[in-house]
Amino acid sequence: MIDYVLVSNVEEVRLEAEISDGQGKLIATLYEDAAGWHLDRIEQDSIPDKLVEQVKTHMQAYVNRKGLGAPEGANRGQMALWLMLKEDGSAMGLPYLA
Repeated sequence: MIDYVLVSNVEEVRLEAEISDGQGKLIATLYEDAAGWHLDRIEQDSIPDKLVEQVKTHMQAYVNRKGLGAPEGANRGQMALWLMLKEDGSAMGLPYLA
């Protein structure tokens, strides 16, 4: 069963979905930037289009997923939390306190 986890990529300054084969093997990374959505395949395993669309829908709640307007001078922890900020004002399910 294919599954995914959302992670903050502080080096690339974006939120990513790491898609795995259900046994921990990373098969693709999905992210959005100013140019649109990107699916970077690591393995040529089949990834259902329906799953990709579900992940995109899930990620759209994260307002800073594209990394645009990132705070200058933020450390890695601050940047990771900023990338995880959701439209309801929470980050990782907790109230965001800037």
